[in-house]
Amino acid sequence: MCSVIWTQQKSKAGQQRKRPSEVAELILPKQEILDASWGFQESFDGKPKLVINARSETIGEKEMFRPHVAMGRAIIQVSKFGDWEHYSHKEKLLWEFSPVLGDVFQLACLWRMNEGQPEFVILTTTANELYARIGDRMPCILTESDTQVWLGQDAEQALGALRTFPAAGMTEKHQEPLQEPLFEI
Repeated sequence: MCSVIWTQQKSKAGQQRKRPSEVAELILPKQEILDASWGFQESFDGKPKLVINARSETIGEKEMFRPHVAMGRAIIQVSKFGDWEHYSHKEKLLWEFSPVLGDVFQLACLWRMNEGQPEFVILTTTANELYARIGDRMPCILTESDTQVWLGQDAEQALGALRTFPAAGMTEKHQEPLQEPLFEI
């Protein structure tokens, strides 16, 4: 999965750490920029839930995502992304993944309007061997050519651009263990 990103925004200098529900800058086809909240606000069994990731293999089948495959494709540029490894009841470790070459990863996203507000999910795929130590899913990282296909006109071809990024193209590091909640209420 992906639960923390560091955005590299075109409209602002430097990196910004983003967590689910926070606003980040998406790049749409034709290089349009859109500020959107991370996560689709949904209701399951009458309870609100924030859906932050979507399995790339099933976005064409799931009712929540299918309508957005044709017209809601976007990317988010991140200098790194991270996820938590839980190794005890109260302790967890943040693993960060950065590109070996270049300044940013381009992550595949779907976006939609919900009650007049844009929101997005990050697409995931099977983890590569580097990411697999903390989970079986990782973000869909697009190469430059895959980015053009993902943002192109043909939705069927776009789905073919979603694949596991090679471990050799990314580096990892971890932060010190965290013994407090990620989110403050």
